[in-house]
Amino acid sequence: MSALAGERVSDYEHGESVAINSQVRPVLLGIADEELAKRFLAAVQRSVSPGSVLVTSTLVQLCEQMKQTAPRVILMANDLTEDLALSEILRQIVDVAPVILVAPPERQTEVAALVGEGDVEFVAEVGDFLPLAVSLLERRSAGRNARTPQKGLYGERYHAMSRKFSGTRSIIP
Repeated sequence: MSALAGERVSDYEHGESVAINSQVRPVLLGIADEELAKRFLAAVQRSVSPGSVLVTSTLVQLCEQMKQTAPRVILMANDLTEDLALSEILRQIVDVAPVILVAPPERQTEVAALVGEGDVEFVAEVGDFLPLAVSLLERRSAGRNARTPQKGLYGERYHAMSRKFSGTRSIIP
């Protein structure tokens, strides 16, 4: 990979986390697998501001970078968790930024409640999952949340249906 003008790209062989540009709130990628990290980095660099991607290869590095950079969104691969309690890790991470989790389908049940709350997106590591994960990353990076109802007619219908099916009255007009 070649660096952008005045910037550097990760040296995966040394297992370090490397910022491409620290002046912008970054997109943070936490991926232990070197080849997968390179594929994500290449795809993400095409769609976000040049120099705004940070790559880490361990959970410790991810946590350090979260504290130092206040990322706008985090993409985390399952291989970073080292079989730890995924929901507990994610609960701590979503306090900093929304998370796109890339993991095997069998891990989905562990994070279903967090996905339902809206701060975690789950992408199953099946088939060609990279475009979906990058698309969600782009959306979250731009500040758009797919789970927030839109204002206007759609939003009004959403609230009306919500009240009807939940049997509760809403104070939202």
